[in-house]
Formats: sequence, structure tokens, C-alpha cells
Amino acid sequence: TPARLGIGTECQVPTARAAAATGIAWETPAAGSGFTQGCHIYHSANQSIATGTFVILAANSEAYDTDTMHDAVTNNSRITCVTAGKYLVIASASWTYVAGGVRYVQILVNAGGGHSSTFEDVGVTDPHNHQCAVILNLAVNDYVQWRVFQNSGSSINVYGGAGTDTWMRAWRIG
Repeated sequence: TPARLGIGTECQVPTARAAAATGIAWETPAAGSGFTQGCHIYHSANQSIATGTFVILAANSEAYDTDTMHDAVTNNSRITCVTAGKYLVIASASWTYVAGGVRYVQILVNAGGGHSSTFEDVGVTDPHNHQCAVILNLAVNDYVQWRVFQNSGSSINVYGGAGTDTWMRAWRIG
């Protein structure tokens, strides 16, 4: 009988487990746990985004990094591939509420054009959290970044901190 998996907690990923009633359980990734390579990065403080400007987000903090993919000081906006393979990359940005304008979230590879993006024309009651995802074949030393854009007419913040929805994750899936 199919069963629905409950909601996991922050930074957990669904993991195949024979002992779980559904065969799948939530786990915090760790080396040797069936999860091979992955990283979850975020910035510890809000970041101001000027109107009409694409900004690559900084990430001075990690929830986890199982393959030394992120340096919180040097090039901290990057998740760098250490083990070549196919990766699921997800980026999220949570904005301070300001009506009007558009919001973009994009994933970049090696500082190139956006490989995945979301766009929203923001109205009065629209949510201000955006995600995008892409599956990429990454070679050793390829890197991904996430950038945002807004044109509300004034600078606005993307939220920072471990408990916000502004983060980027990359998991090796093959």
C-alpha cells in the first residue's frame, strides 16, 4: 500500500532505507549514510539587492558539506564539484516583502548564463520566495552559483540565516 512520507526537518534529504515502513526516510546527509556528495550553503545575514541589478549571493555558512565542495571564505558564492557526476542543484531566495516589480532566481555554471531560473511578476499578495532546480553533469572543478534580480524601484533584502528560505544545495545523484 502506498504511504505518504511525512515532512522532514531543515537540511534533511529523502533516503532509501529498507527498515523504514515506506522504504524511504528523512536523514541529514553525512558521509557513509548512503548519501555520497552534497552541500547546503546559505548566508548568515540579509543581503541587500539593488533594483535593476543581477547579484550573485554570498554564502558564508553551511548546513552540511560532505565532499569539501564549499569554502566559506574564498569564493563563498560557489559550490565546487570535487567528484564528477550528475548533480541536482536547487537554489532558493526569500525576499523582504515589497510589492511591484519582478524577481528572478537563477543557477549559473562556471559564471556562465543562467541554466535554470524562475521569474515572477510580484503583485500585492504574491509570495516572495522563489526556487529553481536543474540537473547538471559537472566535471571536477566546475562550480555552481546562484544569483538574483529584482526591479521593485528600491533596494530590498533577501533574507539570511539558517532558518530562512535563501540557500543553495547540490547533491550528486549519479
